[in-house]
Amino acid sequence: MRKFGLEQWPTTPRRTNLTNLLAAVSTELGYHPLVTITLIREMTPSKQKLLICIDKPRLLLQKLGPKTDTTVAARLLFALTKYLKDYCEHFGLCLQRSEAEHIVTTIIKFEQLLDFYMHQPAKQVKQKLKEITNTKIEWVSLLATVLGKHLNVTAETEIVVRSPHYFAGLKEVLEKSSEL
Repeated sequence: MRKFGLEQWPTTPRRTNLTNLLAAVSTELGYHPLVTITLIREMTPSKQKLLICIDKPRLLLQKLGPKTDTTVAARLLFALTKYLKDYCEHFGLCLQRSEAEHIVTTIIKFEQLLDFYMHQPAKQVKQKLKEITNTKIEWVSLLATVLGKHLNVTAETEIVVRSPHYFAGLKEVLEKSSEL
């Protein structure tokens, strides 16, 4: 990473808000947001370049397994609720236990909607960013924000999509999840 000037890559959000809180909590518990973004080195005879790679995440239900017993689920809920409470107290935010439980329940319902797409075989595709047809996600803006000054991200940027079926289904799931 040093060769590409990325040794000081930002790994955690710096501002306090609910989105950053959920990202911090989910990472703390060992699961991740909707998209995994990585950089891979493409070697061609003439040069090396970094490619952005997006993939399906390893979500909570996949990590614990579809037949997770209620004791594990209860422990997870307790841990998340405690973490949210401590985090909110530290930053002077007010979040009731019922609100924390609602957040966890919503996350689990959302992941259940994604379950079908998570188990489909991955077929890697290389394409331009503008060719991803998920209108619910502003890909150029998202990747430019995440990668910041380290890479110039435009609609013409080539990326590797490791799970095209997942990303096609994500649009449908995002539409359904607005009803949760």
